[in-house]
Amino acid sequence: MNDRSKIADLIPHGGDMVLLQNIIDFSDDHVITSTLSHLDLKNPLRFQGRLTAFAGVEYGAQAMAVYGGLTGGNTAGYLSTLSNITFHVQYLDDVQGALTVEADKTLSNGQVMAYDFRIKNEQGHLLVGGQGLIFLTNETKGQT
Repeated sequence: MNDRSKIADLIPHGGDMVLLQNIIDFSDDHVITSTLSHLDLKNPLRFQGRLTAFAGVEYGAQAMAVYGGLTGGNTAGYLSTLSNITFHVQYLDDVQGALTVEADKTLSNGQVMAYDFRIKNEQGHLLVGGQGLIFLTNETKGQT
């Protein structure tokens, strides 16, 4: 099932910047999504015709936003910190088949949310991973 329009309602992006296409699994502490957008020649994160692994950080951030939206959070947030980023490929567009993009909530205290994120290929090999910290504002979504 293609959940792209639902995902678009959950993240602070629209149009071609909605990179995730499907929600595979969701629970109180994680979300798993998938996508083929890394193979799209019109992917807005391509640079000089290629999609570097660094673009995976945006895929991970979108999975974090999907998780926040699915948990009923109506508070806007900003990605404030990235840490422990690992790259196991140079280009995401070299990966054939769907990407799985996962985000696990590791902390939520009303002011910040911390996540571990991973991007894997269809065989389950880690391509990009790291941690992200979201600073929550007093604004509701749509006001930012």
